[in-house]
Amino acid sequence: MKIIDENIILRWSGTIPDFNKNISWYIRGICSDGSFYGEVKIREHGNNRIILVDGRLSTQDSVSIRELVNQIAKINKELDTDIDLSEGFLGYGSISDPQIIFEYSSQLHSGTESETLILRIVDLLAPYMLEFVEKNK
Repeated sequence: MKIIDENIILRWSGTIPDFNKNISWYIRGICSDGSFYGEVKIREHGNNRIILVDGRLSTQDSVSIRELVNQIAKINKELDTDIDLSEGFLGYGSISDPQIIFEYSSQLHSGTESETLILRIVDLLAPYMLEFVEKNK
């Protein structure tokens, strides 16, 4: 199994525990140095607002996320699915042609090992995304 050291891509529109706003994010890149970029979409009062995000993960979070991505890659083969129907997906490589290794749907993956791992990734990334939401009130 190849160790994924490429650009990591994560789209998430599932729930975030203990957060009262409806947000989703599309991280178009988590680079091997821990830098990331993408956008957060906030849905409030029938309106959508998009915030561009870029920053750097802590070394510990960057290493943890990469380890979790590699664990998911070991469990799942690359998928050829309709990613528009999912609540989220995880992939790597080029944003124009990502290699999808996991597609999340709370109805399809309830309780699987891959679901547990992607939710851990979401838990690690949520504070970074929420920081941008708070700064852009």
